[in-house]
Amino acid sequence: MRTIQKVIIAVYGLLVAVACIYVPWRFADTREVWFSTLWEPVQFTANIDFIRILLEIVIITVIAFALFMLTLSASQRRRIIQRITQRILIQKIIIIAYLLAVVTACIYVPWVSNTYTGIPVSLGYSPIWQPAPLGTSTNLSSFPTVDFKRIILEVIAITLVFASFFVLTLRPKKD
Repeated sequence: MRTIQKVIIAVYGLLVAVACIYVPWRFADTREVWFSTLWEPVQFTANIDFIRILLEIVIITVIAFALFMLTLSASQRRRIIQRITQRILIQKIIIIAYLLAVVTACIYVPWVSNTYTGIPVSLGYSPIWQPAPLGTSTNLSSFPTVDFKRIILEVIAITLVFASFFVLTLRPKKD
């Protein structure tokens, strides 16, 4: 591996770490966004904007991948593209299982509601078309809503698990 490729990988790791530590905070009452460290919210009423963090990481990944591919020769790029397109049966099964897991996570979703003091309360899981019951608690001030933050974290976790299985099925490099 050439030095420029190692630099691209190191800068990529650093940028992803910064995107996960220096996060955008969105105020509950306005659409304003401020950046601050993960452990120091801008205000008590601010929430982390997970969608923006996810978009930042996707953009960083696409740029790093493009730069990394530019450092390769044409034959190396061709070989990588051929390896990606030549999937074996196990890889296809892993991809189908991954898609089923993501669809299940998006259909059977977590629900949340807020108390009168603004504290979110988890109501458990139920299908997307049937909101979770409020139960016997009368301290809730809002109707149940889908907990999108938890869904995003679930999809990221599912992706990491299945990506590790997928990487294990790749063929070793022949010398």
